[in-house]
Amino acid sequence: MAKVVFCNIAWMKFYSGITDNDQPKNGGAFVKENNDACESFNFYPYNHYCLGYVRAPGQRLNLARVEDVPDYVNKIDDVTVIWVATNETGRNIVGWYEHADMYRYYQEFYDSVNGEDRYWGYNFVASEKDVHLIPEELRNFRIPSASKAGAGLGMGQSNLWYADSAITKEKFVPKVLEYLEKIRPQTIQQHWRTEEIERIADIQGKSFAELDELVVKADSFDKRIAIDNLIISMNPPDMFKARFKRAADLEFYLLYDEAIEEYQRALSCATDADEKSDMFIDCMFNLLRLLDIVRKFFLAWEVAKRCLSIAKTIEDKFIAIDTMLRMSYNEGNIELVEQALGYYGDLKTDYGIDIIRDYKKWLKEQKKNKQ
Repeated sequence: MAKVVFCNIAWMKFYSGITDNDQPKNGGAFVKENNDACESFNFYPYNHYCLGYVRAPGQRLNLARVEDVPDYVNKIDDVTVIWVATNETGRNIVGWYEHADMYRYYQEFYDSVNGEDRYWGYNFVASEKDVHLIPEELRNFRIPSASKAGAGLGMGQSNLWYADSAITKEKFVPKVLEYLEKIRPQTIQQHWRTEEIERIADIQGKSFAELDELVVKADSFDKRIAIDNLIISMNPPDMFKARFKRAADLEFYLLYDEAIEEYQRALSCATDADEKSDMFIDCMFNLLRLLDIVRKFFLAWEVAKRCLSIAKTIEDKFIAIDTMLRMSYNEGNIELVEQALGYYGDLKTDYGIDIIRDYKKWLKEQKKNKQ
């Protein structure tokens, strides 16, 4: 039996951020009062995954109603998440996740999107290839209301419906799954494919300076990255700069895996002169940030040490050390926390001292517990 959960969210066209042409509707009091919705990016890929949000009662999802698991289990997998929203015709299916991870408690972090910092909160994670958005004009599968269909036969006032009654599992869920298979060929998958990321622009007779100007003026990612690719294919005299710019464009559009590879390529072709530039420092710190985000701990630690050695300001040196501390703390690695605190001591500064005190307090407690 498929593991299925229905989630009620605000109505949007694309769920790729709030724009003038795509405002959240019918999302409850919070959406109405703030003109914002955490689910507004539910179908926007974040480094090849979509992070799905639904406002849950008590800030907690009941995993046991989806899979027979004890309370100490905080995540289950292979869940089909069916997103529903209300327009003028009623509450309809707007899309779904397949093979999703479902978390008992909200996962959250801060990062940028479209160049602006934002809060990312989510209950579900699915690969971008397993995420399907139904075009607005085709959203016609109605989800019944419990007040009309009867208890256990439809969605109630909660934004989550586990659809776990025997009659629902037997009669309704199979119809939903059949509908999803039928509509699948017409759904939208809003992610960049490899061939699109690697496409080279068909532009002839332009100098490197002219191509640089075209990149700046490009009004979409596919145009911008295609020109980046063209410049690199022409073997420019400043290959480090060309690769750095391509990496920055990939990062801007949340393609972190590809951006990490491109930053590494940029560093590998840097000249002695490049290594003395501010762009080289930016390249190192950008790489560090992304390695930290994707949790490549070993590589991030080594890059952080290099960032520390080349940083020109106390602020940048502290960023490198703080990254080391945070990663080591998250790993519960006492030795590395102590090592990073040693690097801070070498700076002979009070910059960020309150943060350092917290880590020192944690380290002291860990050592005491080990005795």
